[in-house]
Amino acid sequence: MSFIQKNSNDRRMVSSKRIRLKHSLDRLLLILLLLIDSLLEQQSFPPQLLAIRYDGNCPEEETLFPCDCDLNSHSIRCGSSITNPLDLRFILQDSFQVFWNSRISTLKNAFSYEIFKLENSSLNKLVPKTFGSYRFRTIIIRNNYYLSEIESNAFHETDRSLETLEFESNLNLFSTNHSISSIFKTIGTFLNLIELTINKCGLQFLPRLEQGAFKNLKRFFINNNPLKTIASNTFQLPALRVLDLSHNRISSIESDAIQMLIGPDCLDQFQHEVFYFIDLSHNDLGADSFQTRPFQSDCSLELKLNNNSINVVEERIFRPLFYFYTKLILYQNKLSCNDCRMAWLLKERFCYDYNQTIQYYSIIQSDCDSLHRYYFITECEKFREKFQSLSLPSTSSSIAIVDEYSRRFPYDFIENDPNLLKCPNENLSSSSKGMEQISILILILSSLWILIALPSSI
Repeated sequence: MSFIQKNSNDRRMVSSKRIRLKHSLDRLLLILLLLIDSLLEQQSFPPQLLAIRYDGNCPEEETLFPCDCDLNSHSIRCGSSITNPLDLRFILQDSFQVFWNSRISTLKNAFSYEIFKLENSSLNKLVPKTFGSYRFRTIIIRNNYYLSEIESNAFHETDRSLETLEFESNLNLFSTNHSISSIFKTIGTFLNLIELTINKCGLQFLPRLEQGAFKNLKRFFINNNPLKTIASNTFQLPALRVLDLSHNRISSIESDAIQMLIGPDCLDQFQHEVFYFIDLSHNDLGADSFQTRPFQSDCSLELKLNNNSINVVEERIFRPLFYFYTKLILYQNKLSCNDCRMAWLLKERFCYDYNQTIQYYSIIQSDCDSLHRYYFITECEKFREKFQSLSLPSTSSSIAIVDEYSRRFPYDFIENDPNLLKCPNENLSSSSKGMEQISILILILSSLWILIALPSSI
């Protein structure tokens, strides 16, 4: 009897030790997790490390309700049932509790969803740590009419993995100066943000961004807002390549407002691939909307200005853009095609490529298909005095007049400013000389090798 009782006591002691050991391990794991999280707070890691996609299951429905999870797209969506900001934070709360309950697989997935969507809710704000410890690559906030505030630290944790952020049809989100400044200050610190969209959100102005803001942003879409002015130095973003400001109410662009200056190597002038895109179509721009040097670019550019109210394409504004290959789109404007200030558009901008064939530097697309040198030569004061000096017969055809004028005054209609047109003639000549030198060197080395090898063969 005592033997049986002793064995029973031993089993109870072993079981108790196991339980204590399990609790100790749980505490140790939690401490390690907290320590790792604390270290992550102090570091900036690439999204590949912070938002690793796991192929596990979605969280249990009851823990996520009324939100839902789509395993195929690896996304979480919260909709019209969300009415309280604290409810959203509770649903997306820190997953440590899940871990404490030994649901490790749920914890692993809790950190790594691709997309989060907040749509059609009646939330009026996003509170700090709204997303708990979840980390998303894309967040879409759409059709939340009452949403008017995003508090500081609302994107805690996910701010380090976020690559794409979309605000769409949140009509009151940028309704006050305070909300505009506050939101831009918050999202401007997201180190891995590559694409930002603000569409139909009531954005009335763009604030001056702090130094270092949006340092990795490549694509910026601001559409369908009551935006009227682009102030000086608004866009000085070091990685920006695509800027879409179409479908706003922009009527003024100040000096140095848009600066696309990543600083790439643009020596290959004949590779007609557009590096920068600026879309200002469907606005309220006119000829007097542009201050001196509104655009700066250090590489090839496509500039869309279609569907505005521009009547004259000012040479002082747009000619500097043709330093590199430029595509200028001007359809659906109110262009005065016979205005003498438009004559500069007929200037040919070309160089010879490596095959000695003409390569044109610019493409200007507009409704002025009838632009002709003959009109400007004979009707514009700038050219009329030179035209009269030709002393051509009165019966001369328009073609003969243009040909003779172009022969006598070739640079009136050919771009010859070296600051605006880089031709690689020097590069070609220097490279040709280099190839000649290399050929001579190879010949000398070959001769030396023959001389060295010759005695041994004899």
